[in-house]
Amino acid sequence: MPATFDFPREALSSDELGILHEVLETWCEKTDTPLRSLAGEKAALELIDWFHFGINDHDKLLELVSLQLMEV
Repeated sequence: MPATFDFPREALSSDELGILHEVLETWCEKTDTPLRSLAGEKAALELIDWFHFGINDHDKLLELVSLQLMEV
């Protein structure tokens, strides 16, 4: 899913950001990817898109971002 910028979007709460950050950190550890890299940034954008799409489960987000970025 490409990063999209459909505005207006609701701002993410600190709890929601926490979920996304945890998933991103897990993905980075599993893939040996630096958090502050282009791949890390792409993963973060993918996670935000999936979250705005309505998926907020840690394991499902991790699965989706892993599958999405494997295709690249």
